[in-house]
Amino acid sequence: MDKMSQMFIPKRQSLGPTSPVSPHERIGAEERKRAMLEDNPGEFRNESKFGPIDGIPVFKTWSTRDECARDGVHAPSTAGIWGGKDGAYSIVMSGGYEDDHDRGETILYTGTGGFGEEKKFGGGGNSWGRNIQTEDQTFEHRDNKALRISFELGKPVRVIRGSNLQTVYAPPDGYRYDGLYKVTKAYMDKSKDGLYEVCRFELKREPGQPPIRKRVYY
Repeated sequence: MDKMSQMFIPKRQSLGPTSPVSPHERIGAEERKRAMLEDNPGEFRNESKFGPIDGIPVFKTWSTRDECARDGVHAPSTAGIWGGKDGAYSIVMSGGYEDDHDRGETILYTGTGGFGEEKKFGGGGNSWGRNIQTEDQTFEHRDNKALRISFELGKPVRVIRGSNLQTVYAPPDGYRYDGLYKVTKAYMDKSKDGLYEVCRFELKREPGQPPIRKRVYY
C-alpha cells in the first residue's frame, strides 16, 4: 500500500506487533485517496492529469504499482482505471480479465465492476489472479463512466502494462508505461462466457510514439 493510502486509514488501538489492516479499511483508504486527488489535484505528485506526465518517458518501468502511483502515472493501488468526472487519466492492463485482447497498437479493454460484495471486500478472484464476474457491469460505475467520457471527449489515456499480462507486449517484470491511447469505441457487450454484460472499450495508440517493445516469450 502506498504512503498516500496509509494517510487515510483510520488509526486503531494497537493489538501488538502484528495488527493487520482489514480489506474494508484498505478499500476505504483507496476511496478517500481518490477523493483527495480529485478535490485537490495540484497538491500531490500523483496529480489528476490527462496526457503525458513531465519527466516520465514512454517505457518507464516500475517494480510495483505504488512506485507508479508516486510518479503520478496511475494513482490507484488496485483499480485498473483511474479517472474523474472529466474522463479517465490512465488504465492498467495486468491480465485480470479474460475478455481483454492486447494487440499492441490496439486494445480491447473490459470495464470494471460486476463482482458483487465478495470481490468488493477482498475475495472473488481465482488462483490465476483473474476476476470472477457475478453480475452485469454498467456505465454507472464511476471508472467505466470516466473511460466513456474520455471516448466522448477524445481525451488521451495513459496505458500501463503489467508483467502478468499474457501477451508478447507485457514487460518482463513489474509495470511499464507504454504511452498514450485514444478510446475509439465504448459499448456494452456480452462477456466471453456469455453470462453477463460488460463495458467494452476499444483503444488505439496515438501516432508518433516509439514502437511498443515485445517479449521473445511469455
